[in-house]
Amino acid sequence: MESRILILLMEVVVAVVGTITFGKYKHNTLRYFLLYLWGIVLLEVVGNFMQGQLEVSNLWLYNTFIILEFPLLVLWYRSFITSVQIKRILLSLTGGFLVFAGINTWVMQSFWVVFQSFNFIAGATSLIIAIILYFNEVLHTDKILIIQRGLLFWVSVGFLFFYASVIPIMITGNMLHHDGVVYNSFMLILNIILHICFLIGLLWGKKKFN
Repeated sequence: MESRILILLMEVVVAVVGTITFGKYKHNTLRYFLLYLWGIVLLEVVGNFMQGQLEVSNLWLYNTFIILEFPLLVLWYRSFITSVQIKRILLSLTGGFLVFAGINTWVMQSFWVVFQSFNFIAGATSLIIAIILYFNEVLHTDKILIIQRGLLFWVSVGFLFFYASVIPIMITGNMLHHDGVVYNSFMLILNIILHICFLIGLLWGKKKFN
C-alpha cells in the first residue's frame, strides 16, 4: 500500500477518534482541533483524487492550505497564552508570515507551478516558536504538574517533532527526491509518530486537564 494511502488512513482514524472523544475538549478553544483534523482529511482526499484520478496538479491546493494552516495554528496557540506580550509577539509573527507568503508568491515561488517550500519553512518555524512560547509560559505555572494529561501537550509534542524534522528536508531541497523511497519512508515514519501523539492526547487526556 502506498505511503500516502496509509497516511490518509491514519488521518481518518485520528479524526474519528477525535469526534468520539469530543466531549473531553469541547468546552474551550481545543474544540477547533477537531475541525483541523477533518480539514486535513478533506485536503488529502481531494489532493489525492486530483493527482491520482483527474491527473491534474494539486499544488495550488496544498499551497493554499499552507498559507491558511500556519497562521490559524499560531493564533490557536495564542488563545491558550495569558501573557499580553507573548500574545502580541504571536500576532506579529502571524502578520509577518502572511506578508512573507505574499512576497514569496509574487516574486519567488509561483503559486500554481511549484510547492511553496519557503512558505512552508516560514510557517512551520512560526508554529514551532508559538509552541515553545506556550511551553515556556506553562513551565512557570502549576500547570506543569498535570500538563501531560491534557490534549494540547500531546498535540504540541507531535507538531514539534514533526515540523522540526521536516524543516531540514525542505531547506536541503533536492537532496531527497520527493517521490523517492527514502523521502516517502521518512515522511511515513514522521506521520506515524505525529498521529500516535494525537491519539495519546485524545484517548489518555482528561477533560479536567484540557
